[in-house]
Amino acid sequence: MSPSSPRPVVAASSSSASAPAIGPDFHEGIARTDLLLIADPRSKLLLAVACNVLVLGRGPALVLTVAAALSALLLADALRDRRAVWFTLVLSLCLGAYSALPHVWTSSTGIGVAITGMWFGRFLTSMGMAAWLVTTTSSGEFLAGLRALRTPGFVVLPVAVVLRFIPTIIRELHAIIDAMRLRGAVPSAGSILLHPAITAEHVLVPLLAMTTRMSDELSAAALIRGLDRSGPRTSIIRLGFHPGDALVIALAIAPVALHFSGLEAPWIRG
Repeated sequence: MSPSSPRPVVAASSSSASAPAIGPDFHEGIARTDLLLIADPRSKLLLAVACNVLVLGRGPALVLTVAAALSALLLADALRDRRAVWFTLVLSLCLGAYSALPHVWTSSTGIGVAITGMWFGRFLTSMGMAAWLVTTTSSGEFLAGLRALRTPGFVVLPVAVVLRFIPTIIRELHAIIDAMRLRGAVPSAGSILLHPAITAEHVLVPLLAMTTRMSDELSAAALIRGLDRSGPRTSIIRLGFHPGDALVIALAIAPVALHFSGLEAPWIRG
């Protein structure tokens, strides 16, 4: 069989056990117990939403600094690898450029770079909070929390599908890349730009085939579990208030209080 045939890649990609795990197993709904901060999914959702609204809105730069520090610390607890280190370094670089450049580079170019760093810092903080929420909460916990909040079914069902679909896609993509690596056909950045048709043949075609199969399986699983039915539901996941929830709620209140206090960071140039 020629090396360019995508058929063995599809066969190898169906085995997702060899792919590295990213956070909790959303497909199986397994919760993590190795975290320093364990809280109810509703408390974590409150913190994530509060920080995202404050960071992406208009407010004091001190709120952005506090939210960024929270995002870096929480993501470090969730990931515990070099990805958290790189996230913290890039976020610090963006916020450092926003804080320091207007003092040392007063031209319009320096101000533009500082503003760019500010917006990159805002988006990184928002993505960090979302990544912490996703990597520390299983799909079962998240859906149980949404139902406890009386969320309508037309919102819960798409969220249930997305939470199970995206991690599965990531595992399948890792499996396809591993299969290509075994065959010595790993695409580089240059080969992707120079030979997009070959990249589509080796990566996109197997991935699209797998996503079609997985979408059918997820739809069938959703119907079997009765996600399309109305009425009260039961869950084996126990939700409740724990000591970690008090800390998470306090962390959510802190940036909100800073926002309305009007305090500004002394190192920010007005």
